[in-house]
Amino acid sequence: MSKRDDVKAIKYSESEITAALLRVDPKFKEPTQEQSQIISAPLSPAIVIAGAGSGKTETMASRVLYLVANDLVRPDEILGLTFTRKAAGELAVRVRLRLRQLAESGIISRSLLLTDPTILTYHSYASKIVSEYGLRHGIDSDFIPLGEAALFQIATQVVAHHTEMDPDVEIKSKTAVEKVISLSRLISEHGSSVEAVRSVTEEILAGISSLPGKLTLEHQKIIDQAKLRLALLPMVERFDEKRREENTFSFDDQMSMASTLSAEFAEIGESERLKFKAVLLDEYQDTSQSQLRMLSALYGRVDGSESHPVMAVGDPFQSIYGWRGASADTMTTFFNYFPAGSAGELRYSLSISWRNDRAILERANEVIEAIEGLAHPDGDEDSADSAGTGTPTNPSHAVQRLSSRKNAGDGEVVAGAFLTLEDEAEALADYFEKRLTESLSAAVLVRSRSQIEVIERALRARKLPVDVVGIGGLLFIPEIVEVISFLKAIAFTDRGVSLARILTSERYAIGAKDLAALADYSRQIVRERSGGVKNSLIKEIASGDPETLENEGQFVGNIVEALDLIDDAPRSNFTEIGLARLRQASRDIQRVRERSGSLIDITLEAIRTLGLEVEVMVRDGIDLGTRHLNRFIDEVGKFQSEGGSLAGFLDWIDYAITRESGLKESEVKESKGRIQIITVHGAKGLEWDLVAVPGLRDGGFPVTGQSVDNWLIDAGDMPFSLRGDRYQLPHFDISMVADCKELTARQKDFAAQCRA
Repeated sequence: MSKRDDVKAIKYSESEITAALLRVDPKFKEPTQEQSQIISAPLSPAIVIAGAGSGKTETMASRVLYLVANDLVRPDEILGLTFTRKAAGELAVRVRLRLRQLAESGIISRSLLLTDPTILTYHSYASKIVSEYGLRHGIDSDFIPLGEAALFQIATQVVAHHTEMDPDVEIKSKTAVEKVISLSRLISEHGSSVEAVRSVTEEILAGISSLPGKLTLEHQKIIDQAKLRLALLPMVERFDEKRREENTFSFDDQMSMASTLSAEFAEIGESERLKFKAVLLDEYQDTSQSQLRMLSALYGRVDGSESHPVMAVGDPFQSIYGWRGASADTMTTFFNYFPAGSAGELRYSLSISWRNDRAILERANEVIEAIEGLAHPDGDEDSADSAGTGTPTNPSHAVQRLSSRKNAGDGEVVAGAFLTLEDEAEALADYFEKRLTESLSAAVLVRSRSQIEVIERALRARKLPVDVVGIGGLLFIPEIVEVISFLKAIAFTDRGVSLARILTSERYAIGAKDLAALADYSRQIVRERSGGVKNSLIKEIASGDPETLENEGQFVGNIVEALDLIDDAPRSNFTEIGLARLRQASRDIQRVRERSGSLIDITLEAIRTLGLEVEVMVRDGIDLGTRHLNRFIDEVGKFQSEGGSLAGFLDWIDYAITRESGLKESEVKESKGRIQIITVHGAKGLEWDLVAVPGLRDGGFPVTGQSVDNWLIDAGDMPFSLRGDRYQLPHFDISMVADCKELTARQKDFAAQCRA
C-alpha cells in the first residue's frame, strides 16, 4: 500500500465503468488494452507517449472518470492543462459529457456534477498563479499581457534612445531591436539574469583573446558576436526595466513570473497541491523551460515526500516548438522534473491511430523510422515492452509504430516531382479539382509562408474555394504584398525593390525597358553610384519573395528618389506610355505620403490608390473579395492603438515575418468544401480529409541553410550553460582550450553538435 493518504480501495474496475457507459451510450468506444492501462494507472507520476490521432483526449477523459468513480478525487480536484483554447474546450466538453453519463449510469452521485475539473491552457494557468499569489509577493498582477507588436515598439524606443553604444560595435537599429527582444525572452525563459550572461560572455571574450597562436576569421566572428552581446545587454536591462516601470508585460513574462513565484515561495505549491489532487498535462513535448520550472515547483516532489500524481501526455515526434522554448528532450526528462513515486517510473503508450487510413499510417511510420535513424545512427535503441505493459526500457524510444484501427480505409498517398514551384502548384490544383467536394475538408500545409502566393494563385485560377488561414499567411497574399510594398515606398527612401514591385504591378504595369530607364536616370542623380538594374531583377520581383529581395545593391542609384523627380527625366530614354505611368505613380505616392491622418487612414488611402478593392471583388466576388484586406486593416488598427507609426509598423512586419512566433495565428477550425492554406505549425492539432504538403525538397523541408542555434556566433542567443535544458545541449568550455589551433577544432565540433 502506498504512503499516500488518499489511496482507497478500488470500487469499480475500468471494465465495469466501460460497461456502465455503454448502457447509457451504445456509441461509446471500448478502450483498448493500452488505454485501459493508462485509465487505471496508480496515482503517481506517469508519462504517456501518444502517437498522432491515438485517442488521447478520450483516454484523459476516461482517466478522470476512473478517479472520480473510485472516490480517489472529486471533479474539482483535477487540473488539466493544454496549449490552445480549442484543445482545452474539447477536453472540458468531453469530460463533462462522460461525467454526466457516469451519473446517469448510477456509478457516481449527481451532486458531483455541480463541480467541474479545472481545464485551462498553460498560459491561463500561469495567469491564475500570478493573479492569485503575485500581489502578496510584491508583483502587481493588474496588467493585460502585451502582444508581440507592443513589445517590438518598446524595444524600438529603447534602442533609439540608447546613446552609450561601443564605437567598435556596428549594428543596424532594426537588428538591435530583434536581438534585444531575443535576449530578454531567453534570459527570462530560462530563469537566468543579464549579469550571468554578461559574466559568461566576458569569460569567453577574455579566454579567446588570450590564446596563443593566430586567430582566424571564425575566431574573430566569436569575438565580434561576444562584443555585440555585451553592447546589447544594457539595452536588454533597460527594456526589462521600462516594462516593469510601466507594468507592461508579455505572455512570456507572465509565464516566467509564475515560474519564479512557484520556485521561490513553497506555500504556493502547498496551496495548489491541496486544490488539485491529480494533474493532467497535454502536449507535454511542447512545454517550455519556464512552464517546466513552474509545474515542477508546484507538483514535483517536495522535501522527500511522495510525488504528486502528474500524468503527462505527448509525442516526441510532434515536438515542433523549439523556437518558443521547448526542448527536444522534454519527454525523456519527465522524471527529472516529476520524480517517480512508490509505484516506480510509469511509462505508457498509445499506438493505435483512430484518425488515419492505412496508406497514411505506413508513410507516417516511415517518417518515424527516419527520425529515429537520424537521432540514433548506430542503431542503438530499445523498443517498448512487447507484452504491452507500457514500460519500455528506454524512455527516449517509447514511441511504438502506429497501427491502424479496425475497419480503417485504404487511404491514398500521392507523390510527385516537379521542376518549378509553378509546376507543383498546378499539380496541387489538379489534385484538388478532381477530389474536392462540399462534404470534404482540405488543406495545403506549407513550411514557408513564401510558398503561399503561387499556390493560392494556381488554385484560384481553377475557381477553387481557397482560404489563407492565419495572419502570418496573410502577409503573402498578393494584394497585401502590394499594400505593404506601397507603404514602404512611402515611408522609406531606400526600398527600391518594394517600389519596383508596385511599378510592375497591374496598377502601373511598367515594363522592363522603362524600369531600366528609371535606374539609368537614378545614376544621373546619384553620380557616385554605378551600374544598373540586373537583368534577373524583373524575374525575381515577379516570382520571388520581395521581403528577401530588399537589397538596394541590385539597383544603382536610388529609384525611389528618381521617381520623385520623374518630371525632370529625359523623355528619350522612356516609352511614352511608360513615362506617363511613372509620372502617375509618382503623383500617387507623393499624395499618399503627404496625407495627414492615422495609420489606418494612410493604409486605406494606399488601398484605394492601388484600386485593390475593385480588383479583389472582381477576382473573388463581393462577399469574399475584401476579406484579406479587412483582416490586414484590423492588424494595422491593433498596432495603431498601441501608438505605433507607419515606419514602426513596417519594421514590425519585417521582424514578424521572419519569426515562427512573430504573428500570432488565430484559432483555426476545419472548413468543409474549401481548401485552407496554413503553415505546418498552425496546423497542429487539426485534421482534414484531403491534405497536400508541397515543398518536400532538400533544404526546404526540413529547412537547412538557415541560422543554427549556436550562441557563440549569435549575439541574440544566450550561453547554453545558463539554459534550463543545458544538460541536453553541447558544451563549450573556453578554459579547456590550450591554443588557437585547438579552439578551431573545438569550435567545429561544437557547431556540428548544434546542427545535430
